[in-house]
Amino acid sequence: MQALSFLTALSFMVSLIVIMAENFYLVLQYQKIKKALANDPEAKIEKMRKFSKKWEHHQVLFKGYRDATFMTQAYMFFFILRAFLYNFFVSYLFEYPVAQAVLMFLLSLAMLVYMLVTNPFKSRLNMLEILIYEICIILTNLLVLIMAAQDDNGDSEAS
Repeated sequence: MQALSFLTALSFMVSLIVIMAENFYLVLQYQKIKKALANDPEAKIEKMRKFSKKWEHHQVLFKGYRDATFMTQAYMFFFILRAFLYNFFVSYLFEYPVAQAVLMFLLSLAMLVYMLVTNPFKSRLNMLEILIYEICIILTNLLVLIMAAQDDNGDSEAS
């Protein structure tokens, strides 16, 4: 059983590292092309067309986002990282529901603050949709946190 737990944790870490590496590679490639072609608009259009064609299956990672800074381009990385951390908390902290709820709430709050500070989307409509989604997640996590805290208090009073 111990070996299975170790392999699960190892698998999780390897997949997280691979996804992080892919995201950073795509963002760095995009930044490199953007910087190299800043002064030549015609060459920039052609290079961006080639880049989009080459990475068309991965456009969800870079299309539709502002590209002013790395922090705005890294939205998808943070979104995927949060999903991995949620799964990690659920898998490994199942004996500590209050800790799970607190960490999930803090992750959601951090994501909301990140989005409000960086405004990573080109479209206001996309930003509004994702903000509503994030607010729903925060409210859900807050309710789970309240229930976990009440359950924890109820268990200690019964004993």
